[in-house]
Formats: sequence, structure tokens, C-alpha cells
Amino acid sequence: MKHRLIALCLLVAAMALVVAGCGSSSSSTSGDEATGGASAEESGSEASGGESADTSESSGKGGGMKVGFVYISPLPGSAWSEAWDATRKMLETKDGAETTVVQPIEENSEVVGVLQGLVRKGNKLIFATALGYQPYVEQVAEENPDVYFVVTGPWLQENELPPNVSAVYGNLWEVRYLTGMVAGAMTKSNTLGFVSAFSVSSVVAGINGFELGAKAVNPKAKTKVVFTSAWYNPPQNTQAAETLAKNGADVIAKHQDDTGAIIGAEQSGAYAIGSEYDTSSQNPEAYLTGSVYNWEKYSQEKYEQAEKGTFKNDEVNGDLKSGMVQLAPLSPKVPAKVKKDVEKAEAELKAGKRYVFEGPLKSNTGEEVLKAGEAWKEPGEVYENSEFLVEGIEGKIQE
Repeated sequence: MKHRLIALCLLVAAMALVVAGCGSSSSSTSGDEATGGASAEESGSEASGGESADTSESSGKGGGMKVGFVYISPLPGSAWSEAWDATRKMLETKDGAETTVVQPIEENSEVVGVLQGLVRKGNKLIFATALGYQPYVEQVAEENPDVYFVVTGPWLQENELPPNVSAVYGNLWEVRYLTGMVAGAMTKSNTLGFVSAFSVSSVVAGINGFELGAKAVNPKAKTKVVFTSAWYNPPQNTQAAETLAKNGADVIAKHQDDTGAIIGAEQSGAYAIGSEYDTSSQNPEAYLTGSVYNWEKYSQEKYEQAEKGTFKNDEVNGDLKSGMVQLAPLSPKVPAKVKKDVEKAEAELKAGKRYVFEGPLKSNTGEEVLKAGEAWKEPGEVYENSEFLVEGIEGKIQE
């Protein structure tokens, strides 16, 4: 199983979208300056397609550690990067951290030079916020044992986590289950849509959770899934949502960095379910709710560990109870009864009285994958059993 996950991770890296540099709200320097004055060829600080990576530095209130952030998708425009950038700003405000952002950087060997440049600039803690960065973080971390790294998980590499690396991810299937309940209650056609990037285990678990949540309130609900092979491609994702709407989907969810699918849903007269960050203010007519990441508590703990030299090389899977994954506020369009049902389910998930994956459970090819009376309760169990789409989903896992 783990070998297959590694292969999927490499597929992400190989197929990642070419994204262009984007201006930042902070003062910016060139990619070369960001990596300590090395040439772009030496530092690997150029974004894909020959574009220079955008680098922003700010000093916070001063007196804190230097902390680097590497984003795969550009600001503004990426809900995923917005969630991490909220964390960066929190570290500046609360701890006086001096932060540097380099973005957008693809999941390929360019990451090595970017990370090395941040090390040369004196950053003692580096957040590399993409799954496909893992092999490059592993390499640079081994070369710089006195620098600490956080990378998006689950950890998919053959070797164990290096002593100075931590991997973090959220149990997204829990909050996806809740968004699925909203979608299942709000659909009129009983056809839902889901626009996603890749079929890696963490993504598949969330899509399955969404359908199971929809079925919990509407047994007739079915979900049509489209995989676009791109974390960030607004036009493509908009088009994918529009296509789903033409095929009957009147509520469309997504798992991507941009909000293209939400725009496509809105333009098609469908409702939308967001992800990564609360973007309700951008498309209020379509947006019903969404999944939200809150990395702040975890990231502050890592900052304090790095500062004190007590860094833990752990793999953390945050859940609803911890607050790392959260449900965005529900739209006023969602009826009070639906809100009440969602709140009850959320409380049960937090208390361990309900699990997203409970038997009997079948795949969309009719195979029994979980027997009655059984449940997958731990993140490892969920990841290990996310090689299929559940009954009710139209689509198939990418090869």
C-alpha cells in the first residue's frame, strides 16, 4: 500500500501544473535575492516555466526566529496558501517571527534550491506546504540537521521521518462528511459534483466522506467526480464544474487550491462547497459551506519547539476535535433543521460516537470493503483503505 501511495505522490509531482509568479502584498524581491544571492540555476529559486519565484519578507514585531514558508500555489488566489499564510501572520504577531515566503513553487527538484536558499538566509524553521515537497525536504533536512522542517503529510517516503522533520495533515474526511450532509440536504436533482485534483489517499478519503455524509441525509444522493490533475488551474476547474452542472449536478464541491470550481458552480446556477479556507465572501450566492484548515495551534507548537531545541519529528493528523479541520459557517440559505443535524453529527464525530467509515460499506464497483459492525477509526486505517471510491460515486481512481 505504501509503495502505491509513494507512486501517487510522484504522480502529483510529475503532473503538477505550471504556475506563474504572482505579486504579493508584502514587499517583494527576486527569487535570486530570496536564496541568498545565488544564481537562479544554482539556487533553483525560479518557478516553473522560467518565471521568477515571488519572494516576500516581513519582520513581524521583531525579536523572533526567522521562519520560511514555501507555497505551491500563488497568493492571492489560492485558498490552500491563504490558510498557511494566516498561520504565518499569526507567528509574526504572537511571536515576532521574521518570515520569508517563496511562491509559487512546483513539486519538483526546484524545491531543493529554494529550501537551501532559505537555510542560507538564516531561517531556523521552514514550512514546506505541499505533499510533493516531501522527498526534497528529506534531502535538505539531512544536510542541515540544525534546521527544522514541517511538510504536508501523510509521510509517504520509504525512510522514517528525519529527526528535524514533522509531517502534518488534517482528517479531512470528517469535515467532508459534514459538508456532504449539507450538499445532500440541499440538492434537488440528487446529483452532486466533486472537482478534485488527484486521487491520492488523503483526497480519496475526503471524497468518500462527502458521499457518505450526503447519503446519511439523502439515500438517493450520488456524486459525480472529475479529477483534473492540477492543484491550481482556475480556468480548468471552472470548466470542470460547469460540465458537472450540465450533467445534472446542482451542488458542487472541490478539493483544489483555487476557487475555480466555485466560480463554475455559481455561473451555472449551482450551489458550491468550498475547501481549504473560508472563501464565502468571494461567491456568497453559491457558497453553502466548506472545509477549513487551521494550522495555527500546531504551527505555534512547532515554533516553540524549534526555538527551545525540543523539536519533535512527529506525524500529526489533526481532526475536528483538535480544531485543525473545521466546518466553515453555513450559508443563511441552509435550513435550520439541516444546521441542527450537522451540528449533532459534528458533536458525535468529535466525541467518537460516530465514525465516517462504518460498515457495511461497498465500493462503487460492488465490492464489500467494510463489514457491518466494523469501522475505520484511526487515520492510518483510513489512508490504507482509500484505494477505492464508495458506492454512490460515479468516477474512478486515476491509474
